[in-house]
Amino acid sequence: TNHAYGSFESTNDQTATSANVTYLANFNSPASFNTGITVASSTNITLAAAGVYECGFSAQLSDSDANHHLATFWVRKNGTNVANTGTVVTVPKAADGGIMFFEFNFQEQVTAGQYLQVAWQVDNTAVKLDYTAAAGDVPGIPSIIFIANRIG
Repeated sequence: TNHAYGSFESTNDQTATSANVTYLANFNSPASFNTGITVASSTNITLAAAGVYECGFSAQLSDSDANHHLATFWVRKNGTNVANTGTVVTVPKAADGGIMFFEFNFQEQVTAGQYLQVAWQVDNTAVKLDYTAAAGDVPGIPSIIFIANRIG
């Protein structure tokens, strides 16, 4: 009883118009089986039931520049940064392939109706959250995916 789980992804590129400015990841494609977890305003993963949630997000980034660049990600709860959830990744320069993938997992306790967000910044606007459309036998690659499961 009281199960809650959800999966959300973005089928769009997400770009930063300025370096070192905070953006919120957008999710435009919720899974049809989601129960007790929704997305509001495309950025707020809303948890209907109180409890402890096992959460995670993964992102594909690309860099179109001649230099490596940094991208920083962290979690917010109700618009406030969650302590110790930040991570920095290096996105390789275009000549070195220009694409990287990473995953971040965490647990968070919430009260009913609270929401989580994925915040991000880049040190250069050549870096973006990169969606890749399906091609041939290969399915599409979301720019970002967020999952949550109520575990307690």
